Amino acid sequence: MESTLLKRSSTRVCFLRLVTAARHLSASMSQEDGNANGALGCKAGLLESLELRAVRDTEAEETPGALTQLGAFWSELAVAGRSAAPLFGHGPLPAAASGTSSVLMRDSWGTMAPADIVHAEEVLAKSHTLPGFKRPALQAAYAHRLEEHAKFLESIGQYDAAEQRYRAMAKLAEDSGHAASSAHALSQLSLSLKARGSQEEALVVAKQAVDLTMDPLAQFVLATVRLSSGLLTTDASVKAAAGQLKAVAGDLPTEDLEMQRRQMHTNMVKWDWISKGDMSKCTVLRDAASFMICTICKLMF
Repeated sequence: MESTLLKRSSTRVCFLRLVTAARHLSASMSQEDGNANGALGCKAGLLESLELRAVRDTEAEETPGALTQLGAFWSELAVAGRSAAPLFGHGPLPAAASGTSSVLMRDSWGTMAPADIVHAEEVLAKSHTLPGFKRPALQAAYAHRLEEHAKFLESIGQYDAAEQRYRAMAKLAEDSGHAASSAHALSQLSLSLKARGSQEEALVVAKQAVDLTMDPLAQFVLATVRLSSGLLTTDASVKAAAGQLKAVAGDLPTEDLEMQRRQMHTNMVKWDWISKGDMSKCTVLRDAASFMICTICKLMF
């Protein structure tokens, strides 16, 4: 009997995993040519009942694996948007839901987030309170969804809520003994804080990430915040920051950040070279403002 129940649970989880992946794939396809209606030419909502069955069956399974997959499903709905995959319709509501799924509500940290995200996180958190062996894959899935939620919340201006997800992700990784994952979460948080203008907080968090694993993104944030905050007051500190920017070349997560890194490193090297020569070196500066700053500084010092 127990073996039969385990097989049933495994099958239901597997089926929901397939449905979740299919929804994601459907949402990612461009809506043109044969997919102009977003449903591959089929009737919108064709697979709605199939998805609902997969969700309801998995909701009946109280295991860490089932809850983790359910959390991932609700998370996919929240981040991609309920209307992103017309083949699956609007998507089911949680069994105990009341009201709209997109309304902002208070989460466990006291910040505001869409109801689908809050529900997904409640399900994922519950999966970690059940007794039994917790596989690393389940913890990794939880952390990944927290990161996706944080990025989504940043995109809709809920920065405090995003910060709580990054911190929770870092704590989850720390408790699991994964220093690299914890550093990754902290580096993402430091970048977010930097973008919001919270320079001091960004500096503190970036230092924590660098202390853990010398995370490239955290090193980038550390160097750029120190430079923009006027904290590089000695030749040694300038050289150290320039060294950090050079060391992380090619390791930043986006081309935009890589371009910022290149420009900043080039400027630091250029100004260091200019500072060690006479006034004639100011002529390498192409814009008038930089030339005037260089000339005045040379005359004064």
